[in-house]
Amino acid sequence: MTQLPATASSFKRTGFGRRLTAVRESLGLSAPAFSDRLGLPHRTYLTWEREEADPPARLLLILGRDYGIDLIWLLDGPGEEIRYAGARVDWERFERLKSAVIDMAKRLRLNPGEDRILGVVRDVFEGHESEDAKTLSHIERLWRAAGPADE
Repeated sequence: MTQLPATASSFKRTGFGRRLTAVRESLGLSAPAFSDRLGLPHRTYLTWEREEADPPARLLLILGRDYGIDLIWLLDGPGEEIRYAGARVDWERFERLKSAVIDMAKRLRLNPGEDRILGVVRDVFEGHESEDAKTLSHIERLWRAAGPADE
Protein backbone atom coordinates (compact mmCIF):
# COMPACT_ATOMS: atom_id res chain seq x y z
CA MET A 1 0.00 0.00 0.00
CA THR A 2 1.30 3.48 -0.86
CA GLN A 3 2.22 5.61 2.12
CA LEU A 4 0.89 9.15 2.22
CA PRO A 5 3.48 11.88 2.76
CA ALA A 6 3.87 12.97 6.38
CA THR A 7 3.46 16.63 5.46
CA ALA A 8 2.00 18.65 2.63
CA SER A 9 5.51 19.78 1.69
CA SER A 10 6.34 16.14 0.90
CA PHE A 11 4.15 16.45 -2.19
CA LYS A 12 6.38 19.15 -3.63
CA ARG A 13 9.36 18.66 -5.92
CA THR A 14 7.88 15.63 -7.64
CA GLY A 15 8.48 16.88 -11.17
CA PHE A 16 4.90 18.11 -11.48
CA GLY A 17 6.16 21.61 -12.34
CA ARG A 18 8.39 20.31 -15.14
CA ARG A 19 5.53 18.26 -16.57
CA LEU A 20 3.11 21.20 -16.32
CA THR A 21 5.69 23.34 -18.11
CA ALA A 22 6.01 20.66 -20.82
CA VAL A 23 2.23 20.75 -21.36
CA ARG A 24 2.25 24.53 -21.64
CA GLU A 25 5.23 24.56 -24.01
CA SER A 26 3.66 21.86 -26.20
CA LEU A 27 0.81 24.31 -26.77
CA GLY A 28 3.30 27.03 -27.73
CA LEU A 29 2.14 29.30 -24.91
CA SER A 30 3.95 31.51 -22.46
CA ALA A 31 3.13 31.11 -18.77
CA PRO A 32 0.97 34.28 -18.76
CA ALA A 33 -0.90 33.20 -21.90
CA PHE A 34 -1.52 29.69 -20.52
CA SER A 35 -2.72 30.99 -17.15
CA ASP A 36 -5.08 33.37 -18.99
CA ARG A 37 -6.40 30.50 -21.09
CA LEU A 38 -6.98 28.48 -17.91
CA GLY A 39 -8.73 31.45 -16.29
CA LEU A 40 -6.23 31.54 -13.43
CA PRO A 41 -4.08 34.33 -11.97
CA HIS A 42 -0.59 34.34 -13.47
CA ARG A 43 1.24 34.44 -10.13
CA THR A 44 -0.82 31.53 -8.82
CA TYR A 45 -0.10 29.51 -11.94
CA LEU A 46 3.65 30.13 -11.59
CA THR A 47 3.63 28.72 -8.05
CA TRP A 48 2.54 25.39 -9.55
CA GLU A 49 5.18 25.43 -12.30
CA ARG A 50 7.80 26.25 -9.67
CA GLU A 51 6.36 23.59 -7.34
CA GLU A 52 5.93 26.15 -4.58
CA ALA A 53 2.33 25.06 -4.04
CA ASP A 54 0.22 22.02 -4.82
CA PRO A 55 -2.26 22.39 -7.69
CA PRO A 56 -5.97 22.53 -6.92
CA ALA A 57 -8.38 19.94 -8.23
CA ARG A 58 -9.84 22.63 -10.52
CA LEU A 59 -6.59 22.85 -12.49
CA LEU A 60 -6.38 19.07 -12.79
CA LEU A 61 -9.98 18.91 -14.00
CA ILE A 62 -9.30 21.50 -16.70
CA LEU A 63 -6.08 19.81 -17.88
CA GLY A 64 -7.71 16.38 -17.98
CA ARG A 65 -11.04 17.41 -19.48
CA ASP A 66 -10.07 20.21 -21.86
CA TYR A 67 -6.56 19.11 -22.87
CA GLY A 68 -6.80 15.33 -22.49
CA ILE A 69 -3.74 15.14 -20.23
CA ASP A 70 -3.20 11.89 -18.30
CA LEU A 71 -3.49 13.15 -14.72
CA ILE A 72 -1.54 10.26 -13.19
CA TRP A 73 1.37 11.12 -15.48
CA LEU A 74 1.02 14.83 -14.72
CA LEU A 75 1.06 14.29 -10.96
CA ASP A 76 3.51 11.42 -10.66
CA GLY A 77 5.35 10.87 -13.95
CA PRO A 78 7.46 9.23 -15.03
CA GLY A 79 9.28 11.36 -17.53
CA GLU A 80 8.47 14.63 -19.16
CA GLU A 81 7.10 13.34 -22.45
CA ILE A 82 3.42 14.28 -22.36
CA ARG A 83 0.96 11.45 -21.95
CA TYR A 84 -2.64 11.79 -22.89
CA ALA A 85 -5.55 10.12 -21.15
CA GLY A 86 -6.71 7.05 -22.98
CA ALA A 87 -3.57 6.98 -25.08
CA ARG A 88 -3.23 3.80 -27.08
CA VAL A 89 -0.92 1.22 -25.56
CA ASP A 90 1.64 -0.21 -27.97
CA TRP A 91 1.04 -3.88 -27.14
CA GLU A 92 3.49 -5.07 -29.79
CA ARG A 93 6.29 -3.12 -28.08
CA PHE A 94 5.16 -4.44 -24.69
CA GLU A 95 5.29 -8.05 -25.94
CA ARG A 96 8.72 -7.48 -27.55
CA LEU A 97 10.04 -6.12 -24.26
CA LYS A 98 8.51 -9.00 -22.30
CA SER A 99 10.12 -11.54 -24.62
CA ALA A 100 13.47 -9.74 -24.40
CA VAL A 101 13.38 -9.73 -20.58
CA ILE A 102 12.38 -13.42 -20.42
CA ASP A 103 15.15 -14.36 -22.88
CA MET A 104 17.65 -12.31 -20.89
CA ALA A 105 16.66 -14.05 -17.65
CA LYS A 106 17.02 -17.49 -19.31
CA ARG A 107 20.39 -16.56 -20.82
CA LEU A 108 21.63 -15.46 -17.40
CA ARG A 109 20.09 -18.53 -15.74
CA LEU A 110 17.87 -16.39 -13.55
CA ASN A 111 14.35 -17.13 -12.44
CA PRO A 112 12.94 -13.72 -11.55
CA GLY A 113 9.28 -14.75 -11.51
CA GLU A 114 6.38 -13.29 -13.48
CA ASP A 115 5.83 -10.29 -11.19
CA ARG A 116 9.48 -9.25 -11.41
CA ILE A 117 9.53 -9.72 -15.18
CA LEU A 118 6.40 -7.61 -15.63
CA GLY A 119 7.81 -4.96 -13.28
CA VAL A 120 10.98 -4.70 -15.36
CA VAL A 121 8.96 -4.61 -18.60
CA ARG A 122 6.74 -1.87 -17.17
CA ASP A 123 9.75 0.19 -16.08
CA VAL A 124 11.34 -0.07 -19.55
CA PHE A 125 7.99 0.51 -21.29
CA GLU A 126 7.43 3.75 -19.37
CA GLY A 127 10.60 5.16 -20.87
CA HIS A 128 10.95 6.37 -24.42
CA GLU A 129 11.04 3.62 -27.05
CA SER A 130 14.33 4.95 -28.45
CA GLU A 131 15.95 4.06 -25.09
CA ASP A 132 14.71 0.43 -24.92
CA ALA A 133 17.96 -1.25 -26.04
CA LYS A 134 20.11 0.91 -23.78
CA THR A 135 17.83 0.31 -20.77
CA LEU A 136 17.67 -3.45 -21.38
CA SER A 137 21.47 -3.52 -21.64
CA HIS A 138 21.71 -1.72 -18.31
CA ILE A 139 19.30 -4.18 -16.69
CA GLU A 140 21.33 -7.08 -18.07
CA ARG A 141 24.50 -5.65 -16.50
CA LEU A 142 22.73 -5.32 -13.16
CA TRP A 143 21.32 -8.85 -13.32
CA ARG A 144 24.69 -10.23 -14.41
CA ALA A 145 26.37 -8.54 -11.44
CA ALA A 146 23.74 -9.96 -9.07
CA GLY A 147 24.38 -13.48 -10.34
CA PRO A 148 22.01 -16.44 -10.45
CA ALA A 149 19.52 -16.87 -7.64
CA ASP A 150 19.95 -19.75 -5.21
CA GLU A 151 17.75 -22.61 -6.23
